[in-house]
Amino acid sequence: MTEKPSKVWSRWGIELRKHRSRAGKTQAELADLVTISRPQLGKLESGTRTPSSAISGALDEALATGGVLQHLWSELKAQEEIPPDWRDFVMLERQATQVREYQPLMVPGLLQTEDYARTLLRQSVSVDDEEEVERLVQARMERYEALPRTLLTFVVDQPVLERVVGTADIMREQLTRLLELSNQRVRITVIPRDAPHRPLVGGSFRIMTLPTGGMVAHSEHPLGQVVVNQAKDVGKLFRYFDNLQSEALSPTASRELIDRMRGVLG
Repeated sequence: MTEKPSKVWSRWGIELRKHRSRAGKTQAELADLVTISRPQLGKLESGTRTPSSAISGALDEALATGGVLQHLWSELKAQEEIPPDWRDFVMLERQATQVREYQPLMVPGLLQTEDYARTLLRQSVSVDDEEEVERLVQARMERYEALPRTLLTFVVDQPVLERVVGTADIMREQLTRLLELSNQRVRITVIPRDAPHRPLVGGSFRIMTLPTGGMVAHSEHPLGQVVVNQAKDVGKLFRYFDNLQSEALSPTASRELIDRMRGVLG
């Protein structure tokens, strides 16, 4: 049976083939240099075999690429670990210098604890089994760690804090996490129930500022998620966010509210 090339690793294989050709080496010659078989090297070039970090480094050294293959391996490995439905969104998120997000129904994914995320995913009609749940939980946990310098601004509705997801213990842990993350880089503000001029917005959305200065938005709906890149539409969401933020409590008052909600849980 013919092995099917990986869409992700075929790109790495093409890069390997290009550098091998530039170095004037046959597959057999290069395979000998890195102590693998010629068929194995052929599978790496065709994208039917997933390379390791070690073999990427060895091939870089043998072909004097300056680390091109190792760098590409790290990029593609991160991409492979992102669930397909999230791929475009998460790759944009990782490039962003600032992320603004509004959530009316749940704690934003970047701020969720494992148990909170796991409970939500188990309730999702689109997740089929426990293995898929755990894969998605892990992907969600890694999102925050991948944004070491990104400025993050979140606006959430007060019912998000009051709605118990799973158990009181899970919710208490989640509210504690919000308090721990709330700092100069992570701004969390809450729209109180009695906000007099709260804009009516149909669902959650986030706006990502890219290194170029341009902005891309990402909006969620019941059947999935969509990237919004038309300037007019992004501008409309930006104005929505500005209006929502104007109705929210200050970061200090929001922390106090979160702490009170945590206290209610015991």
